[in-house]
Amino acid sequence: MILSMTGFGRGEATGDVCRVQVDLRTVNHRYLDLQLRLPRNMTPLEMELRDWLKAGFQRGRVEVSVLFERLAHDAAGIRVDTELAAAYQRALTSLGDRLGLSPSDMFALIVRQNGVLESGDVSDDLDIVRPVLRDAFDRAAAAATAMKRTEGDNLLADLRDSLAALRRIKDELIGVVPQVQEEVAARFRDKVAEWSGENGVDEARLHQEVALLLGKLDVNEELVRLTGHLDHAEQMLAADEPVGRRLDFLAQEMHREMTTLGNKVHGLPIARRVLDGKAEIEKFREQVQNVE
Repeated sequence: MILSMTGFGRGEATGDVCRVQVDLRTVNHRYLDLQLRLPRNMTPLEMELRDWLKAGFQRGRVEVSVLFERLAHDAAGIRVDTELAAAYQRALTSLGDRLGLSPSDMFALIVRQNGVLESGDVSDDLDIVRPVLRDAFDRAAAAATAMKRTEGDNLLADLRDSLAALRRIKDELIGVVPQVQEEVAARFRDKVAEWSGENGVDEARLHQEVALLLGKLDVNEELVRLTGHLDHAEQMLAADEPVGRRLDFLAQEMHREMTTLGNKVHGLPIARRVLDGKAEIEKFREQVQNVE
C-alpha cells in the first residue's frame, strides 16, 4: 500500500472537563520531522504525543497543533501569583508616576497579565485529559491517513506507468544493442583491412581483437541488473509497509545502470533510448519523493 506524505486531518473530542482539538498536517520530508505546538499547560503530555506520532507516521514533516478548552472552572482551583502581581504593581506605579497617570485602573490591568490568575493546571488532571487528547489525536490521524491513502493511489498509478515505460525501453535496448555491437565490429574489421593494405590480415589476431572489442561493449550485466531493479520496484509497490526511502535508493541504482550502459555502447539508437530511460527514471524518482 502506497501512502503519500501529504495529508491533513482535524480531530475534536470532548470530555467532562475539557474540549481538545488536534490539527495534523503532513508534507514531504526526507526523514520523520515532528513539529508540535501545544498550550503551555499541556506540555507534560508532549512526549506521549510524540510517541503516538512515531507509531503512526514513518516519514515526512508532521505538524501538530493542539487547542485546549476547559469546560468547567473550579474557583478553588484558581491560583494567584501574588509575587508576579506585586511586580506588575511596582512597575505600573513607577510608570504612572513618570507619566502622571491615574492608578485607578491598575488593578484591572494587573489581573489581565499572563500568569497572575490561572485556573488549575492541566498537569493536575492528566489522567482525565489524556484520553480526550488521544481521542482527538486518533480522529485527526485517521483523517490525515485517509487523505494520504487517496494521494497514494494516484502516486501508485503514476509509478507503475513509469516502470512499464522503463520495461519497454529496456526491451528495446535488448533488441538493438546486438545490432549496434555488430555494426561497431564490422567497422573495426574494415578499418583493420584498410590499414593492413597488401600485407593482409592475421585472421586469428583479428578475431582476438574483435572479441576484446565486443567484451568492452557487453552490457548484458547492466541489462540484467536493470531488470532486477524493475522487478524489485514492482514488489515494493505491492508491499504493505512504508517503502519511500528504498524506492528512492532503487531509482538511483536504475539511473546508474542506464548511465553505464550508455557509456559503454554508443550510437544514435542507443543514445535515444538511454536518454528516454533517464528521463523516465527521473520522473519516477520525483514521484517517489512524495511516498512515505
